[in-house]
Amino acid sequence: MDGKRSSEVIDSTDNTARKRVCLENKIHTSCFEDLSNELIYDILDYLDGSDAHEAFSNQNARFDRLINCQSRRLKLNFSLISKSIFERRCQEMISLQSNIDRIVSLRLSSELTINRFLKLFSINAFIRLESLILDQIESNKLELVLIHLSSLPSLFSLSIHVNSHFQDENNVYHLILRLSKIRYCNLKFSNGGEGTPFSIAINEEQQNKSIEHFIINGPCHIHQFIAILSSMSRLRVVRCHSLLGFYNMQLKTPIALLNLQHLYLELNNLPFNQFNSLMTNISSTLQSLGICTTNDDHYINADNWITLISSHMCTLKDFYLHYSNFISNDEDYDAFHTTIRSFYSNFWTDRKWCFGYQHYSNQVEDGMDTETLVIFYSIKPYRNHNYDLFERASNLECHGDTGCNLSRCLTIHGHRSIINCEVKFQNVTSLIISDEHMDNDHWSIVNLIRIVPLEQLTKLIVECDSVCINTLFKILNDAKRIRSLELARYEISDIQFPFIKQVDNDNAIFNRNNIVQLAIRSVCTLQQLHLLLILIMNRS
Repeated sequence: MDGKRSSEVIDSTDNTARKRVCLENKIHTSCFEDLSNELIYDILDYLDGSDAHEAFSNQNARFDRLINCQSRRLKLNFSLISKSIFERRCQEMISLQSNIDRIVSLRLSSELTINRFLKLFSINAFIRLESLILDQIESNKLELVLIHLSSLPSLFSLSIHVNSHFQDENNVYHLILRLSKIRYCNLKFSNGGEGTPFSIAINEEQQNKSIEHFIINGPCHIHQFIAILSSMSRLRVVRCHSLLGFYNMQLKTPIALLNLQHLYLELNNLPFNQFNSLMTNISSTLQSLGICTTNDDHYINADNWITLISSHMCTLKDFYLHYSNFISNDEDYDAFHTTIRSFYSNFWTDRKWCFGYQHYSNQVEDGMDTETLVIFYSIKPYRNHNYDLFERASNLECHGDTGCNLSRCLTIHGHRSIINCEVKFQNVTSLIISDEHMDNDHWSIVNLIRIVPLEQLTKLIVECDSVCINTLFKILNDAKRIRSLELARYEISDIQFPFIKQVDNDNAIFNRNNIVQLAIRSVCTLQQLHLLLILIMNRS
């Protein structure tokens, strides 16, 4: 009896001790103020500088000291904020010069924001700036900004999105080459000037020795591209998303890029002979090569690639090829399959470079005839970025992805493309729907859910001439994590105020969606915009 009572006392004591330890742990970890200064600095480093100041200032003396510490680095993001907030934060920077001296990262989005900021500040005043993002800057403002950036001693990352036509993009390239500290540069523009040749840095003093990662997200002629490569001796990663051919291209001088390891090119009417001339004159230790092209059958001639890779790319480990073309008769179809058959030889299988092909129907403009889009591409593990899904041609076999596809961005071309789709896109976070109409008669949510996990989507782009609101809301109701919604070519004239109550009753998405960015790329009135904000974002 005593032993049993003693055991119960011991168990009770142990339980009490365990509860006391759990309670003490909760007490010590539940209060933000109990964190060390070093840990709070680490947390603040992840936040926008202005947001952190507004959240933690005037709380207590300790937080004020931490927020205003002169050694704390500030990262400012002036995007998706109202005009009044932007103006207030700029005035705070003007009133306290020490804030400018602490800024290491700056992002400016929209033409109006950039223009206003450049009127208030000279960009070369940010002497500790390390990273700069200019989204939607005018081309005529860019050159002056680049001139001022050359005086910043710590700037190593630069991303620029130009929203207007270049008069002479060569001046921009030359100014970028003068930035002696930049290691990462991303230049995005929709169109350029005349593509006139510009001088190559022929001696060592003229070369840029700092840029390691260079992205050209816009049209660039082959002769311009050659001059850029010849002027950047430290390049490790190069991406060009629209490399154009030139009728009189001559390349005789070798390009020494001994650090180049990754090269990705989207070719735009660049003949294979010009591409081959470019690659045979580059001296590098290239490990990864990605090529996306159309029409020129020389790019799907396996012997051409075997010769080029064996002679000039002995260190190549990853090879990605995406080729597409239209065929309209059986003769072209047979020729296509005869050509690609050589890609299944030992040269390719020994390196584990695998390929697939697909055929998709495409209706000609007159609506009477159809032609077939053929796509030849590298498959897993390299196909993990974008995927275009078309309606499969019913009378032609296909060989390619089955089961799961690793792409993160999926574009669905027409509602018929998902009906018999055998591929599941488990990693997709960005979905683009391109069709004439998106309505209940054509779009089956069941078929869409079968191939795409809607619950993990963060971005949705709808490129349709007309959209049924109920169909759109059914998608949004399952895709609760979407933060960015874009409606392009979207007819919204049929939305009226009486429709709001019906939608509110049928679709309970207002208080559960996470949409913070809505882009409407079509003509609409302010009243129609107000209605969309109420319907989609629950903003009155």
